[in-house]
Amino acid sequence: MDSLLKRKITRGGFFVLICLSFLLLLPKVYAQSATSQQSLTLSPTSNIQSFDKGASSNGTVQVINQGSAAYDFSVYATPYSVSGEDYQQDFSPIPGAINIASWFNFPSTTYHINPGQTVAVPYTINVPSAVLSGGYYGVVFAEIQNPQVVNGVTIKDRLGSIFYLTVNGPAVNQGSLLSWDTKPFQKPNLTGYVRVANTGTLHFSASVNATVKDMFGFTKLNFSSVKEILPQTIRRIPIEWKNTPFMGLYKINGSVTYLGKTSTLGTKYVIVMSQLARYIIGGIAILLVLILLIHEITKHRRNKKKKKHGPNKNKKK
Repeated sequence: MDSLLKRKITRGGFFVLICLSFLLLLPKVYAQSATSQQSLTLSPTSNIQSFDKGASSNGTVQVINQGSAAYDFSVYATPYSVSGEDYQQDFSPIPGAINIASWFNFPSTTYHINPGQTVAVPYTINVPSAVLSGGYYGVVFAEIQNPQVVNGVTIKDRLGSIFYLTVNGPAVNQGSLLSWDTKPFQKPNLTGYVRVANTGTLHFSASVNATVKDMFGFTKLNFSSVKEILPQTIRRIPIEWKNTPFMGLYKINGSVTYLGKTSTLGTKYVIVMSQLARYIIGGIAILLVLILLIHEITKHRRNKKKKKHGPNKNKKK
């Protein structure tokens, strides 16, 4: 009896200790979240400009602090390039290529921003007079200088505004729609891909529009996206229906507009089925097979029984 009582007390004390520890930890967690509200927003996210050779231009990017903590930030420019059809971004100088980071000048490279404040960061772009005509690409970054430390991990935030610069003069504007693909059988989310190639010397915009309808003809999604296609690259642009229902039959079509022309995206049919729906349908199929099998076995036994007892009845007669 005493040993049983001791066990109950021990278990109860252990439970109380866990609860007290949890309560003691709560203020610490809250303090961390309250002191780590550094919010960095940069506007605009992209900037498209055209220049004559030797020209210059002034502008600003807006840094917005929507958080509850003040911080210092720095601004700087880097080159911008991409690799692969999914456009993996690279901000490192390319050997032998022009680094347009040197075209950017800032009157100051460090700033302080308070909670709820917006700081306009001025810049000047100076285009060399000897540069070739065509497209040039860079990024202006804003980077927090006093980074957050959350659970012992240092988080250093930065955001960039991409600059698509055109130096006026002879240039080749050329591109094509390479493919339009979507798998006929998918799990949520429903996704298709458009691949657009730029074979020229200057970037251009590709506007993708698509419509998804269900089997009854009701529109479920109107999709629209505009992407910049850099020279001598292929960009794979996803068309995604987020939060797709777990099961359904849909048809999707649309168009892509680029370089003043429009290409039609032919209609494709897609069956969407989540893993759970597949399990349910698979289970129903197995159940139907079992029912059919049991029915056939039962039918076979009945026929066999009839054949066995049939002659005996005739003999009695």
